[in-house]
Amino acid sequence: MNHPLNQQNIQAWDHLYAETDNPVWGSHAIHFLHEWEPTLRSLGLEGKPILEAGVGEGRNLGFMLSLGGNPVHGCDASPSAISKIPAPYRENVHLHCCDLSKIPLPDQSFAFIGMFDVFETLPHAREVMHELHRICAPSAHIPLNIPDFSDSISSVGMEPQPDGGFLFAGKFYYRFYEEEEAVSLLESAGFRIVESRVHSWEEEPHENFRHETHHHTSRVFLIRKAT
Repeated sequence: MNHPLNQQNIQAWDHLYAETDNPVWGSHAIHFLHEWEPTLRSLGLEGKPILEAGVGEGRNLGFMLSLGGNPVHGCDASPSAISKIPAPYRENVHLHCCDLSKIPLPDQSFAFIGMFDVFETLPHAREVMHELHRICAPSAHIPLNIPDFSDSISSVGMEPQPDGGFLFAGKFYYRFYEEEEAVSLLESAGFRIVESRVHSWEEEPHENFRHETHHHTSRVFLIRKAT
């Protein structure tokens, strides 16, 4: 069953993307992907189907396409975000507008799924991970980041919710996971942890969202479908 805040959350993010013609998160891939590039390239993804779950405005698609997967897919619940993906990427990526807990693609479709700066914004993260497990081929890999309370946004305008999550600015859902809780959730969805590292980085302001340069800290996991 979907979390009661899920539809409200989707609408809030979609409205954010629709407010500006500029990319909210910028045009460069999320910082830590460059450090993970040798590990991800060693997975041998050339010619294999891959997906970015929570593709947003496409900031990571250049990196995803560079991995050599074929075909490359992207999905997101925000039609406004998808509409802002640059044309060169749109021509080379199969895009799907959908809730990440209900992805309209067959079982065991993908050898690799990237999910970046998404997990902490999901009121129904457990359902989403089970859905990703469904569409993962045997032994498929997923890199994803999961912030804990050391991330700077955890102390900015957060309203506690009954489930342990928060609303940022009264409308955007966030939840922060300590390492043990994150590992437990990922393993319960049928994945095993291959590797994890903590990354910190600075980001420029985001239009209509955060108005100052800010610091992020996330634990980045590489997980593999185990069952």
